[in-house]
Amino acid sequence: MVFATDRLQVRRIERTDYDSMLEVYGDLELMRYVGDGSAITQEDCSRWIDVTLDNYRRRGYGLFVVESGEPLQHVGFVGLTHPGGRSDPEIKYVVRAKYSGNGLAQELLAGTCAHAHREWGLERIIATVHPDNQVSNHILRKCGFLRLADQVNEDGSVTFVWEHIEPTADTSHAKTAEPH
Repeated sequence: MVFATDRLQVRRIERTDYDSMLEVYGDLELMRYVGDGSAITQEDCSRWIDVTLDNYRRRGYGLFVVESGEPLQHVGFVGLTHPGGRSDPEIKYVVRAKYSGNGLAQELLAGTCAHAHREWGLERIIATVHPDNQVSNHILRKCGFLRLADQVNEDGSVTFVWEHIEPTADTSHAKTAEPH
């Protein structure tokens, strides 16, 4: 186990999690605000697991499985990634629909950020969110993320950018968290 919260256990991905990952990231409703909104392919799922296992070796973190209950049930995924080679880690998460609406996502994000700051020494974590994803934008705000300037994408669309600074870090460089 990587870490636990009151209701959740977070562990490293194993190759045996392939089917679960394919099911979650293949759910078009869950993926509607991720990338182009399409489901993951079998090939991409295998590649994501390979990249994650490599990230564990190189960075100590990556994408993790989230479980809850007795017996443990697969709730979703959470992780810290560096898409496109970004220097700042970006938090990514997905919670299965049947587990949404009871505060688990907020508990998961808060726990992941606390662990990342404490155990991996990450002072700054970013999140990028589709403007229409009101639930994720609300959860990030409740977890102490601050909204930065919007990112304008090549196609003219906009992505909201958020940051979470370690509570003990010097925040003199932090930007104001005002909606844009």
